Formats: sequence, C-alpha cells, structure tokens
Amino acid sequence: MDRFSGSRGLACGAGASLDTSAGRSYSRPSMDFLLARPPSRTLPFIYEDLGLEVVAAALRSAGFGCRIDDGVQHPATFGEYVERLARAPERIVGLTLHAETLADAHLRLLANLKRVAPEKVVVVGGHPVAAIAAEVAMKYPHAYDVLVLGDGDQTAVELARHWSCGSPPLDRIA
Repeated sequence: MDRFSGSRGLACGAGASLDTSAGRSYSRPSMDFLLARPPSRTLPFIYEDLGLEVVAAALRSAGFGCRIDDGVQHPATFGEYVERLARAPERIVGLTLHAETLADAHLRLLANLKRVAPEKVVVVGGHPVAAIAAEVAMKYPHAYDVLVLGDGDQTAVELARHWSCGSPPLDRIA
C-alpha cells in the first residue's frame, strides 16, 4: 500500500471542485492548513509534536499557510475541540493520531467534525495510521477525506499543490 489512500474515492476533476464518491463536492479550499493534535487525557505528560511541526514547516516553505492547534497543550473536551476545529477559518484540517489506543476516540471526534462541518477537508496522519489503515477505512469511512501513511511532510505539500492547481494528479501523490 502506498503512503496515500482516500477511502471515499477522493478525486479532483477538471472543474473548480473537489469531488467524492459519497456525492459531496467542495469548492477548492484555500490552501491554509490547520494541523491539529486532538486532546488526550491519557497521555502522562505533555510533549511537543515534532511531526506536526515538520509538516507545518514543509507547507510554509512551499508557500502555503499553516497553523497548529494543539489540543494536548491547550486542552478542551472532545466536543469543545470539534467546535473549535469547525469554527476555524481553514478549510483543510490535518489531524495526527497519537497512538493506536486513542485512534477510535480521535476518529469519532473527526466523524463529529465532518457531521457539523462537512465543508472541511480532513486529512489524517500520524505513525499509527499505517498500522491500522484498513481498520480505519472499514470502521470510519466518513470521518476523513484522506489518510496519509508514512511521513506526511511532502505528501501535505503535494496535496496542497493538487488542491490549489490540480497538479499533481491525486492518484500520483505518494
């Protein structure tokens, strides 16, 4: 399996919209990303999420806007965090999963986000995703638009380029 997988057939047509096989279409999103680390009450300590910072640096270096919303360092309930993400001006939300043990809770959070803010394009990554990608696709097909397997820095830049100008083609993003 390659590093990119869209469970709902995410594809970008020649027009100005992003289409999914689920029957939804999106206007091309602004290329500002919100990278999010969801809250966790089970982590025994607060640590800096270097993975998100690497992805943010890659996006900024490529000329795209990006900010990080760290739900661990700035805690909220899951409901409050969903509202915070839904109110954010960014159309693209990249969320990192902490650990396989938290993946179900985080994916339920994303399913709620897609329910209250269906216009958001949700990208999910983080080291546990590669290990549980098939399970995620089966259990939570409506919680996200894109799964990123492996390092996400270059993939995020390629996705931003795709959504801003249609190139590279989505099926060529690795």
